[in-house]
Formats: sequence, structure tokens, C-alpha cells
Amino acid sequence: MDANKDVISEIEDLVERYPDIPIEAIVKEDLLRRGMAWSPAALETAAHFKRKAYFIFSFDMVPMKEMAQKEFAKAPEEIRLADGPHNFRPTIVSVRLNPASPYCVDFQEESLVLKLDGRKKDPVAAWMKRREETLMPIIHMLKDMKNNYEMDYPTVSVAISAFEKLTEDSGK
Repeated sequence: MDANKDVISEIEDLVERYPDIPIEAIVKEDLLRRGMAWSPAALETAAHFKRKAYFIFSFDMVPMKEMAQKEFAKAPEEIRLADGPHNFRPTIVSVRLNPASPYCVDFQEESLVLKLDGRKKDPVAAWMKRREETLMPIIHMLKDMKNNYEMDYPTVSVAISAFEKLTEDSGK
């Protein structure tokens, strides 16, 4: 099996097994554990910001001499994860360089993006896909509720029932 698919499956599994832990925390811990690679374009962009500081030691996954792109000279001290496919709350992650990491920071569409397997990833896509039949009516109902200030009790009651069913299904 592709190593990146293992990473995606592992994150999806953790998100499903621990629904009380925010996905931001799960992804942050995985980034700290595996480190992150940087594309040349991302490094050029990051070089304009506060760079990593090296004091007594480093949490980078490889020695500086093994960094072909000299990532240590251009990568920032931290990155901020926000928005994206899961509408992440702002989350600060220390940069731990690892050119072999499945995670890669790239420059795309005028901004830095975190990619896995060569593209932006949605780590809980499989979970949502398995529950699409339950989720879609809820999503549509919530959008209607958001736009309707005079919501009636039966509509709210149906939304609550749908969420209860989803919660019961996720425990299986």
C-alpha cells in the first residue's frame, strides 16, 4: 500500500475513533511526528518571513547537511494552519523539517498550502463519504436554518434527530 494512503487512513481512523479531539490537534500532532517537506516555491515565499532559529538543538528530522534545498536557511519557525477542507480553526505548528515527509508545504494559487500525496487532502473524506446519505440532508437543512430567521420548531427538531442518528452511527 502507498505510504501516503497509510497516513490518510491513519488520520481518518483517529478522527473517527476520537470524535471529541479536534481534527486540528490530530493533524498537528502528526505533522510534529512526521515533519514536513517544502517545495522550492514554498521555500522562496517563506524566506521573506521569520526563519527557523537553531540554538542548542533542533527537532528537524534530518541533519542540515542532508537538506539538498538548504531548507534550514529558508523555512519559517512556525506555520499557521487555517480554513481548508475542514475549516480549521487557526492552529500554530512548529516547523520540523523532513524532506522525506509525506506532508509537503507548496505554493499554490498565491498562497502556501499543506499537501499530502501531491495535493491538498481532506483527511476525513472517507468518513464523510460513508455518511453522505445522513450528512447531506443535515447540511442542506442547516443552510436553510442559517438563512431563515423565523425557523419553526419541526424543522429544528428534524435537524436534531438527524444529528442524533449520525452520532449513533459514528459509534458503530
